Amino acid sequence: MVIWLRQLWCSHARVKITEPKLTYRMTAKAALSVTKAYASNQHQDRRQKFKRQHSESSSSLITWSNYIALFDAIFEKGRLYNMFHERVAQQQGSMTSHEFEGFLSQECEWQFHAEFDRHLIHQGQVNAPGVSFAQFLRVLRHEDNTAINPDHGRVWQDMTQPLSHYFINSSHNTYLEGDQLKDRSAYEAYTYALLQGCRCVEIDCWDDVLKLGGEDISIHHGFTFTSKLAFTDVVETLTEYSFHSSQYPVIISIENHCNSRNQRKMADVFGSKKELCKDNDLFNSRLPSPDQLKGKIVLKGTYAEGSSNGVSTARNQHSTIEDEGETIEDNDLKSLISYCRISRHKLQEWQTVNVREIFNVSKGVISDHCNTDQQDPWMVACTEKHLVRVYPPGTNTNSANYDPTLFWSFGAQIVSLNFQKPDQWMQLNQGFFRQNGGCGYVLKPKVMREVDTGAVRYSPNATHPMEGIPVMELKIELISGQQLCPYWKKCRSVCVEIHTYGIPADTGTMATPAVSRDTFWPQWQEGRHVYQRTIIMPELCVVYFKVSNRYRLKTVQYAQNCIPVISLQPGIRYVPLRTPGGTLIPESGLFVRITRNGGEGPLSSVSNGRSFVSGPPSPNVDLPRARANSGTSLLEDTDHIPLRVTNSGRHHSRVGSQRSSIKIQSEHSFSTSYVKHEDT
Repeated sequence: MVIWLRQLWCSHARVKITEPKLTYRMTAKAALSVTKAYASNQHQDRRQKFKRQHSESSSSLITWSNYIALFDAIFEKGRLYNMFHERVAQQQGSMTSHEFEGFLSQECEWQFHAEFDRHLIHQGQVNAPGVSFAQFLRVLRHEDNTAINPDHGRVWQDMTQPLSHYFINSSHNTYLEGDQLKDRSAYEAYTYALLQGCRCVEIDCWDDVLKLGGEDISIHHGFTFTSKLAFTDVVETLTEYSFHSSQYPVIISIENHCNSRNQRKMADVFGSKKELCKDNDLFNSRLPSPDQLKGKIVLKGTYAEGSSNGVSTARNQHSTIEDEGETIEDNDLKSLISYCRISRHKLQEWQTVNVREIFNVSKGVISDHCNTDQQDPWMVACTEKHLVRVYPPGTNTNSANYDPTLFWSFGAQIVSLNFQKPDQWMQLNQGFFRQNGGCGYVLKPKVMREVDTGAVRYSPNATHPMEGIPVMELKIELISGQQLCPYWKKCRSVCVEIHTYGIPADTGTMATPAVSRDTFWPQWQEGRHVYQRTIIMPELCVVYFKVSNRYRLKTVQYAQNCIPVISLQPGIRYVPLRTPGGTLIPESGLFVRITRNGGEGPLSSVSNGRSFVSGPPSPNVDLPRARANSGTSLLEDTDHIPLRVTNSGRHHSRVGSQRSSIKIQSEHSFSTSYVKHEDT
C-alpha cells in the first residue's frame, strides 16, 4: 500500500521495514494512533466506530493487511461508498461477482472478455462471499481503471512517416541544472533529459583555453558564470544513455563556437561513433522516418552550403548567434550533418529550401508569425515538409518555460524547453509526450500531414468546428480525491484545477472552491464541479490536472498530471498524480467521471473503453503498477509494496577528482529525484 503509511505502521509496530511480510499484530488503539499521525481532527466518529467494533471482537489484534482494508473503509465514505452500497443486494456488505461486473461495465465502461469471472473473481484469491468495499476501491485504483488508455502506453502510432510529420520532445541548453547565468552544468542533466524521453539535446561547444580536463573543447553557456563540461565526456554520456528510454533517433544540436582545429577534433569524436547517422542520397526529396533512423544519432548544425572555405552567408534573420553558433568550417564535420542543416533562408521562403534544412526560430519571432497567420496558415504547409525548431528568448535567464501548444498547433516539431525547470509548461510537455509509449515522437494529426491534398482545410486559429475534423464533447466531473496533501504537513485547504490546452479555441479552465474540512480525502457533490467543453481539435489538446495546498502564508502546487485528450478513457476513472517534477506519488490521485463523445474517425486512432486483459505497457507508461506480479489478482490482500526495480549506472568524468554518479530513478521513487522540485 502506501510507502509512508507502511513506515508509520512499522514505527508503531517496531518491526523492520525491509521485512517482506508484516506479520506483526497491533491493537486497535495503536492502529488508530497511526491514523492520528496525519489526520488528527478528522473522522472522529469513524474512528470511534472502528474502536468499538474491535473492542467487542474476540480478537483485538489486527494485521497490516486488515488495517489497510479498514483504513480505506474509514476514510472513503463519500460518493463511491454510496455507489458501492447501492449495488449491494440485501445489504450484505459485499458485492457478488455479477454485481461487480455490472458496476465496472456500466459505470467504468469496461469492456470484458467472456472469461472475466474466472480471471478476476474465481481464482481462489477471495475467501469472502463477495467483493468488499476495500477490494472495490483497490480495483478502481488499479492501472486498468486509470483515466489513461493503456494502449497509448506503448508505441501505437505509425513510425514510418518523414521526421517532419512528428512532434519531437526537445530540450534547450540541456547541460544546465538551473538558470542560464550562474548555475552548474552537469552530465546528469543530459541523462535526466534522455531518460525523460527527450529526443533533441543541445551542446554549446567553445574553445577552452584553460584545457579543462586536458581538453581543448568545453560545453557551457558562453559569456556567463555557468560551469564547464568536457566535450568528449558529454558525447560519451549521450552515446550511453540516448537509447535507454526509446530506440528512436536522438538529434544533437551543435552550437559551434570553436576554431577549425577543434572542429576537426569534434568530427573525429563524432565520426568514431557507430550510432552516428551517415548521409544517404535516397532522402533528398523527403526526410527519413523515425523507424529508418532507429538507434541513430543525428547531428544538427550551421554551415554554408557549397562554401569550401567556410565563409558564411547572411545569417538567418530568425535566429541569433547565441543559439545557432558560428558557421562550421571543417569539411569533415560538415559532412556528418546530413538531415538537420540550419537554413539561412527566411521562414516564408520555405518552398525554395531543401528538405534537409531546418529552420531555427526564436519564440518571439515565431509568435509574431502565429499572430499574423490568420487567413492563410502557410506555416502548417511549411512544417509538413521541413523541421522547425523553436527556442526560448535570450532574455529568459531564469530558465522559465513557455506554452508549447501554440507552436505545436502551427506545426513546429521541435519546441525546446528547459527540462531543469519543472513548471506548468514543462509538466504539460511531459504529459503530451507520454503518449505513444513515451518514445519522444508523436505523430501529427492527418490534416497537418496532408496539407497539399487540400482535402481538409485546417486553421489553428479556428473558433468553430472545421469541416472534416471530428469534434469531441468532453465532460469531466470530480468525484473525490485520494491523499491530496502530504501527511507530514497540515495544510489549511486543497484546491483542484482542470485545464485544457490546445489550439486557442480549445483552451479553458475550472477550479474547485478550497476544501478545508477534509484535505486528505476531499469529496465533491454530484454535478457541482464539472468541466465541460467542445474540443474542435482533439489530437492537439491535453487535459491538465493541478492540485494546490494552502498553508499559512502561501499556496503551493502539490501534484499534477497532464493527459492527452485522445488518451482519456470514459467512465469512472482514477487519475494518478505526480509531483511537479513528474514523479508518481504512490496512492495519490483523483476519482473522476469522464464522458467523451466524438473525436474519433479517420483522423485519430482511439480505443473507447478498456478490456481487462492486456499486454505489458511500455516502461514510460503513465500508470501506477498495483502489483509487481502480473499473475496476482486485483482483489488479493497482500503485504507487498509495489515498487519497480531501480536501475543505476555511473559515468566516470575526467573533470576534477570527483566521479559524477548518475542514478536512474524509478517512476515510483517519490522521495528522491534528480530534479529540484520547486513550489510553482
